[in-house]
Order: sequence, then C-alpha cells, then structure tokens
Amino acid sequence: MSTNYRSGQNVSYGMYVSTRPLDVRFVGVDGEKLEGRDDAEYRHIPNAMAMLAAPVLGGLFVISFPITIFLAAARAMTQAAGQKVNELSEENAHLARHAWQPQAAFLKGESEAVEGEVDEKVAVLEAEVEGARKDEK
Repeated sequence: MSTNYRSGQNVSYGMYVSTRPLDVRFVGVDGEKLEGRDDAEYRHIPNAMAMLAAPVLGGLFVISFPITIFLAAARAMTQAAGQKVNELSEENAHLARHAWQPQAAFLKGESEAVEGEVDEKVAVLEAEVEGARKDEK
C-alpha cells in the first residue's frame, strides 16, 4: 500500500515525487516538513530505487541535452523568421487588397461619369502634372 503525502506534512528522510504536476522534492532529515506545491500529491521513493535510477536518469539527460538545445535553437529561429514574415505581410497587405473591380463596372452596363466630365478632369490633372514638372526644373 502506497501512502500519499501533501506539502506541509512531516515526513521521513528521502525523495518524494509528484506526477501531477511533475515535481521532485528531497527531504534531508527525519521529521522535516515536505515543501512542495499545494495542489500536488507526493509519493515516497525508496532510497535504493533512487540510487539505481540515478545513472539511468543521468544517461538520459546526457543523451537528450544536445537534442533539446538543437530543438530550442530551431524553434527560436523559426519564431524569428515567422515574426519577420508577419511584419512584412502586415506592412504590405494593402498591396494585395483589390479594391478596384473593373468587371463589376463593365457588367453594370452604364458609366457613372459623363464623358465630358472625365475629359475635363483629365485635363485638370495634366495641367497640375505639367506645373509640377516646371517647378522641379
């Protein structure tokens, strides 16, 4: 029968492990309070089992550490690249947006502006452009 312990209880010397949430605590003296998370239930791990598991856990750490570093670096680079792409797309999103719809104007069958008004507006714009060109010279 296994006994579950909560933080704040007086426990004996040894290692205590909680799986939900994952937490490992070590108590150095008999009768000391178990310091840990309030919402966790801890189980006592026998000292012999902890001693046998230590080389295995150390080996797993040695093997997994370079992989963890590589994955963390890859994730950081991917996030940086994604952030840059996001910034560029937000800056230039207005270029991809089509507000002008010539098909809709053609299918409507009628022009909103009268031919004379269009010619008049074009002439005014041409005069403005010509004036700006002369000012630049």
